[in-house]
Amino acid sequence: MDIGQEITVLKNNIRELQQQLAQAHIRIAELLKDKSSTSEEVIKEKQFIQEITGELSRVNSETEQKMKQKMDDVPQMLDSRPIKPKLHGTNEKYVTVDDTGSVQYLEE
Repeated sequence: MDIGQEITVLKNNIRELQQQLAQAHIRIAELLKDKSSTSEEVIKEKQFIQEITGELSRVNSETEQKMKQKMDDVPQMLDSRPIKPKLHGTNEKYVTVDDTGSVQYLEE
């Protein structure tokens, strides 16, 4: 191979390398654009998560307040014992049964 042919081959090699370099620059630009858009998406997702977390906290707080209000609205039990009925006759008396089964008369 003479020098002219070698120069032609080297020129072709240089052109191919220049094309590859230009394609590499284009690909790098695309990747950088994708990276920035991906970064933006990550930032948006983080903001969305923060908003949802805030909303969840607010709803949870409202739920707790409503539950507390509902519990506060329930009347408190004063006494679980029944009220003594009024005695109608003079012969009627209040009675109780002790542990041995004996009837005890109570004072009014």
